Amino acid sequence: MNEHTVSIKLTPDENGLVGRECPSCELYFKIKPGTGLKTKQCICPYCGYTDEGQAFLTQDQKDYALSLINKQFLEPVLRDFTNSLKGLETSSSSFLQIKVSVHAPVFSIQQYQEKMLETNVTCDSCGLVFSIYGVFSNCPDCGKLNARVIYEKSLDASNGKLILSDDDKIDEHIRADLIKDALVGTVSAFDSLGKALRAKHSTLPQRPKNLFQNFLELEKALNTVIGKDIAVLVGTGDRDFLFKMFQVRHIYEHNAGVIDADFVGKLPGYANQLGRKFPLKKDEVTLFVSLMRILGDIIYKAFEK
Repeated sequence: MNEHTVSIKLTPDENGLVGRECPSCELYFKIKPGTGLKTKQCICPYCGYTDEGQAFLTQDQKDYALSLINKQFLEPVLRDFTNSLKGLETSSSSFLQIKVSVHAPVFSIQQYQEKMLETNVTCDSCGLVFSIYGVFSNCPDCGKLNARVIYEKSLDASNGKLILSDDDKIDEHIRADLIKDALVGTVSAFDSLGKALRAKHSTLPQRPKNLFQNFLELEKALNTVIGKDIAVLVGTGDRDFLFKMFQVRHIYEHNAGVIDADFVGKLPGYANQLGRKFPLKKDEVTLFVSLMRILGDIIYKAFEK
């Protein structure tokens, strides 16, 4: 039996990405050929299943490939066979004749289009460009968690709001809201980073649920798991500033920015401002975003070595 190997070029989307489908969880993602590692293996960004890259072909791609093979190889063979039968007559006796009339089938090519996905990512470990449902996943090439990339983008968005708050053409109350949103968004991004790390690394405790919003509980967890608290990671002065800003974020998120008894209990120096609104300043939030970028990077690297 003769065997032939056929190479079929898949058509990427408008951004140069090609679809993939996990044989295990059956979820869809896309990668950009030519980026990332030079490897024949692929890792599902959702469930971690690992196999040869060709195992991740989507059903649409398989249907397209089969239709192309039928069109380019099977159709000519059947056409030649049909032509060889034209005009052929057979007889089993002087009383019976059979005329053979055969029409060769015409095959159509099954076209397809790659699907739209929610998040485009460039892996900061191996450089693979890929696209996924949701936000957090592992890189299909190196297996590293993409949470730091998303975290960086979120902090960039916070900085963008702080820059916009300088525009004196915008109403003053909106400018104040932009500063508040930058503070709140930074802690939310940090919490999302933490949830992604906890989902992958069982050494991080699952309680409390908002561990990466609870500064003191996070310090305890880090000290237990990696043997270092936040003061060791960023320095005592920066640690105390971060702790204060976490409490400021809490009252702005839950108490309209008004200093309450819980805030004073953690920061006694503000006892004389009980019941007043904390004066949120752009410079402080800018420093906070910068330090949170450093802290997030350190914690990420402690787990994604």
